[in-house]
Amino acid sequence: MGLKVTPNSQCALNALAIDEPLEYARLYLDGEMQAWVDEEDSLEVW
Repeated sequence: MGLKVTPNSQCALNALAIDEPLEYARLYLDGEMQAWVDEEDSLEVW
């Protein structure tokens, strides 16, 4: 895949693959996975 991920976004990506495999597949097939990962990394956890 060659995604640029952080530990946080990797964890979120793993959870997405487990919890919502169809959404994971859609993101991959539509070429939107890096955008999704980037969005996960931009979210701040307080």
